[in-house]
Amino acid sequence: MGKVTDSQIEKLMEDISLIKSAISRNKNVTRMILLPAHFKFMYLVSGISIIGFSLLFYLLLSHYGNYSAIPGNFKTLVIGIIVLVWVLVVFIKYYKWSNLMSKIDERYDLGYGFERMFSFPIGWIPQASKGE
Repeated sequence: MGKVTDSQIEKLMEDISLIKSAISRNKNVTRMILLPAHFKFMYLVSGISIIGFSLLFYLLLSHYGNYSAIPGNFKTLVIGIIVLVWVLVVFIKYYKWSNLMSKIDERYDLGYGFERMFSFPIGWIPQASKGE
């Protein structure tokens, strides 16, 4: 690993200042969007589903002995229910985020929130040009 050059340090300082300015510009929006209290129901559904599916698979493995002995249709049904619960959690989170953004300003949506939160360029990720 080579020495860090002055230009690399300057670039790093510039990146840090961009990040700090983006955070300070969007502090209220960021705080309101990421506040865990808004997502209590989503966390509850996620936690209960993880516990429930873990218990279900534990009981199935206890009854059948191993995973391959569980009937295929039953495995497909359980995995389908897991996917449905995951989609439900995603929609709950999307609804909450959209609701929070509209409380800030009715013109705001989820895309605007991501755009404001990630508005600074990241130096080590190449930026796409407008023509691409």
